[in-house]
Amino acid sequence: MALRDRPADTVGARAVARSIRAFVDEKAAQRDPRARVVDAGEAAALPAVEWVLAVEAIDGVDAYVAGLPTWAIAVGLLRHGKPWSAAVFAPALDDLYVASSGTLRWRGEAVPPGGVRPLATGFVLGTGVEKRSILRLGRRREAQSPVFYHACLVARGAAEGAILGPLNQREVALIRSLLGPVGGAMHSLRTGAPLDMEALRNGRPTKQPILIARAGRADALLARLKR
Repeated sequence: MALRDRPADTVGARAVARSIRAFVDEKAAQRDPRARVVDAGEAAALPAVEWVLAVEAIDGVDAYVAGLPTWAIAVGLLRHGKPWSAAVFAPALDDLYVASSGTLRWRGEAVPPGGVRPLATGFVLGTGVEKRSILRLGRRREAQSPVFYHACLVARGAAEGAILGPLNQREVALIRSLLGPVGGAMHSLRTGAPLDMEALRNGRPTKQPILIARAGRADALLARLKR
């Protein structure tokens, strides 16, 4: 089944996700049998191995089922629990992002520090934010909106920021791989403090949603939200 041939239900989505995951598992085993492949969205401690590949087979299940093109496939490589590289691909848009060796590439072209010229200003609102006040978001995810594709939009400069989460260590590592090359930042939405990834090593997700922002924009966006 082609990825663009979308079964418009959650059962079909699960079948496609299993197929994608099986493909990634096979390729990872061929490349390095010692590496562990895990679900990016699973809030659990990382395996005690050097290399871990975190996979989100369908980033944005709600978008997939609704026929929106913003769902994606995301993979992030961690070494000793730290971000190493990441790739996000939105098949319906033929939109590919690859972060590796200190460079973020969008459709094969390097994205400069700070991102390219913005296509829009304001927020891309991520997982769970549609159903209640932004500053009163709790821990439960109420929607399965794209997480990593929204992070890509911020990283390349198509949006100033996004509100995502709560997020676990695997998700944070993947997002940091995307934001790092362009100077993007991650902050607690409630306190405004920079996100401490070490605090997530126990596998538990952040207690609050996270603001991700383009380089130099975090303080202004936090101030705007608190008004």
